[in-house]
Amino acid sequence: MENSFRNELEISLAGVKILLRPTFENMANTESKLGGLPYLAWKFSRTGKESATLTDCAQLIYFNQAANNPADPNKKALSLEEIWALVSQEGVNVLKPAMTFLALMTAGNKMAVDLSDNQKKS
Repeated sequence: MENSFRNELEISLAGVKILLRPTFENMANTESKLGGLPYLAWKFSRTGKESATLTDCAQLIYFNQAANNPADPNKKALSLEEIWALVSQEGVNVLKPAMTFLALMTAGNKMAVDLSDNQKKS
């Protein structure tokens, strides 16, 4: 189940629910494997040959899925191949949840409005 205060998002691909969690490690993997969050956001905003592909969506989902086993955060619930198969079944319908999650990844701390001025500066 997603935790909106942690910017998590639960998506459904071909009937399979996947929890996306933007942890530091997940975001670092996304940055290094997909060319950086600004570049990825640019690709999702484009149309034509520079636009994001289903492969980009599959990788974004793979690198940001919640760990299957909390004791081993590197163990992903689904392999990249399994996610690619689900993404290909969904087709372009996967673009909306992928873009939504990308926006959540870059949204920052939703609780920042409740922080004191001193806390916001640190």
